Amino acid sequence: MKLSSTEREQAIQLAYDEIRRLQQDSHLSYGQNYVNAMNEFGIDLSGKDGSYPKLNPESIGELCARARRERGVYRLALEVARLRHEANVDWPTQLKDLVYEVLSVEIEPPAKPVGRPEKWDRDIIVLMAMRAVLRAYEIKPTRSAVPTEDLSKRRDTGTAACEIVAEAALRCNMPEMNSLAVGKLWSNKKKRRQMADYFGLEVVAAFDDDETDWL
Repeated sequence: MKLSSTEREQAIQLAYDEIRRLQQDSHLSYGQNYVNAMNEFGIDLSGKDGSYPKLNPESIGELCARARRERGVYRLALEVARLRHEANVDWPTQLKDLVYEVLSVEIEPPAKPVGRPEKWDRDIIVLMAMRAVLRAYEIKPTRSAVPTEDLSKRRDTGTAACEIVAEAALRCNMPEMNSLAVGKLWSNKKKRRQMADYFGLEVVAAFDDDETDWL
């Protein structure tokens, strides 16, 4: 399907808005381990309706133990403590012990993972924009592979979502995410599973209020 010029601009605006929305989510910049732990422990940091992050009493011990070993979980546990303090809500004993150890310098933040850092947050943002565009428009994610570099010989296969998102990314000062890079990212099943996990976390934060037994 080929979008009209008006539809194309609307699609770019949709992708642009999604990218900007997610760029404002500071939790994404803390990395995959941080966000996965939010999902695993069911911690809602959205602050909707003036709420504070509640904790499952059965998993507080594990959360604090992993915070001593994993950098992302360490940051998450301290963020939970900070938000509960601002809400004037008491901390469970295990969380108090962890914060005491941090303040008394009994433990140091876990070291950063070695190796080349991944642009995990950037990838999630781009993939979520792809998801938004594909849900709104009946277009293909990428163009069909054409065995030529001569642009004049390429067939017009309609509008591709990767082109839409690439234009939106450019407007959001992400020039490295051209249509080829976006298409390659969308074709990566591992990356798309990570995006699906993050989307699931957003759904839980928006609708899951069944925490009556949590602290």
